[in-house]
Amino acid sequence: MTLREATSSDAEKTTTLSAPAQTVYDVLQAMHSSSYPFRLVVVGNGAILETTSTLGPTFKLGTSPRTGEPLTTFASEDQSFEFHMMIAKVSKIVMAEKESPADGKLMQIFRFLNEEGGAMCSLILADKTDAAQAWFGALKEEYNDGDIQL
Repeated sequence: MTLREATSSDAEKTTTLSAPAQTVYDVLQAMHSSSYPFRLVVVGNGAILETTSTLGPTFKLGTSPRTGEPLTTFASEDQSFEFHMMIAKVSKIVMAEKESPADGKLMQIFRFLNEEGGAMCSLILADKTDAAQAWFGALKEEYNDGDIQL
């Protein structure tokens, strides 16, 4: 699929997505469109980033200037916070429910895994309303009971 890329120039650019990358994009689009807050967790080599926010209001698809691969961006209104994901690097998405070790409450988690099976990031649904839980359940059902092999 080809999507128009958001750019600051008048020249129209397009980003072509493979079927697996399109699936990742579609899941991220559903998360963005939900307007629910998520706890974003990224574990790096010696550092952990955690924040809770809605995914946006900006959500756009572009191309990494470094690799030329498709890149999604979520950004706060003033762009003081941005989260970029190289969607072609995602090999699996797991939608799981797990009891929180801190308070015993059920967490709804989206895990994005790379080719080696390592975690790229996890997004935990922070909204515990019935509507949010129903949304997660419906999305999980739509995508092979939450086991998306790409």
